[in-house]
Amino acid sequence: LKWPSWFKSPPLSRLGSFPRPGYTLEPAMAGLNCCGAGNGDSIEPMLQEEKNAPTMTAAPPPTCLQSFVTSCCCLTIQDRTSFGHEMIIQDTSPEPSLFQRLFACQCGPKPRINSGLEKETKIKGLAGVTLQDGTHATAGSLQTLKWASWDPNTREAILPVFGGWYGDTGIWTEPVVCHWCFLMNLARCANYRYKFTFSEDFNHATIDIQGNPLVFCCVCIPCCPAWWSVPRGCVAYDMVQTSDSKNGTEWDRRSRACGACGGEFKHSYYLQEVITAENKKGQYYNEMAAKAPEQMMITY
Repeated sequence: LKWPSWFKSPPLSRLGSFPRPGYTLEPAMAGLNCCGAGNGDSIEPMLQEEKNAPTMTAAPPPTCLQSFVTSCCCLTIQDRTSFGHEMIIQDTSPEPSLFQRLFACQCGPKPRINSGLEKETKIKGLAGVTLQDGTHATAGSLQTLKWASWDPNTREAILPVFGGWYGDTGIWTEPVVCHWCFLMNLARCANYRYKFTFSEDFNHATIDIQGNPLVFCCVCIPCCPAWWSVPRGCVAYDMVQTSDSKNGTEWDRRSRACGACGGEFKHSYYLQEVITAENKKGQYYNEMAAKAPEQMMITY
């Protein structure tokens, strides 16, 4: 008896109810779902906190009005479950929007250059996708420093936040709120970016806000770099690794206003790694389901 030519029998590794010869299940594992075991994945008991963790489900599609407005503003709305691939695995920028084509003269996807930040053991968590955990205006936003410009000699990382002439799009999200449609494009016009300067022990970093302020005078020169930094005496950001951080997986992001007048740094939010630089679940992955919006806006 021969099988028809169009029939292919499933591999034995998928026949979960018929263990392969010489293969036994540990007693503690017998009641667990073994999906994926045939692909070489290890089977580990599910921890109690993982059982109680919020589930990550796909978000409903954006409304017609949301899609229309964001498309007109050269932005896109994406599900939070897609950002592991979009930010970490994809090594080219997305297909450029009309804004990128006209303003940045980008006619097609361009290669992303890996910063190599994951090679710095003490801060490699920043090379993954991080979550802003707090109650501030941009709470739940996701971002990555994997494609930043990194200089290991000066310990400086420069990240154009929303793209523009010098940066990559698709690496920083914001909530689906109307005013961000304007602010994200204004930041692109100004080549808005952050400069992170780390201490020698990599436990602290100052964050300088840089851009081209001439855009406020209606002088929009796409190739004009971010030549101006906000004085730290006016507004200053920094971040410090927390005691729970494992190689840069959690930071206390602090802000200070009017430092020249005696202002002190105050806690703004926690920056937590939710997806590693290898696109695996990070230390705070479960926080993404609990605190990140199901849908977020991003440049392209």
